[in-house]
Amino acid sequence: MSGRSRRSGRAVSRRDVPGKPLKVRWLKRALVNLRAEAEYISRDSHAAAQPVVLAIGQAVQLLAPATPPWTGQGASRGLANWWLRVRPYIIPYRVREDRVEVLRVFHTARKWPPHL
Repeated sequence: MSGRSRRSGRAVSRRDVPGKPLKVRWLKRALVNLRAEAEYISRDSHAAAQPVVLAIGQAVQLLAPATPPWTGQGASRGLANWWLRVRPYIIPYRVREDRVEVLRVFHTARKWPPHL
């Protein structure tokens, strides 16, 4: 659904339609990051890696109903991005018309790359 609202004249998107949850799409780079974090944690404890991966996955799924209020906004190469913090990880993502795209998964102690 897209077009203009009859009342306000502003553009209407799928996100304006109540009851339509957003889809969550993990980009390949984000999955590679998540796998690398799990492997790093597994070096010390295989049992510790699974809860971390599950916590990150559950936090990302919370984005599906709507963009939650506990996110922050940043910018990368002129694109508006949001990020979700699951200690000690930051998960940058962007909201498209009908989906949330998970861009990366970063440990806060590591240096961020120059671009997402």
